[in-house]
Amino acid sequence: MAGKPTPGLDHYMRAVARAAIAK
Repeated sequence: MAGKPTPGLDHYMRAVARAAIAK
């Protein structure tokens, strides 16, 4: 992913990665 997608998508991806690590 070059650059930065929409803020909503960025926040969603961060939340997903965080949840994956938390689990």
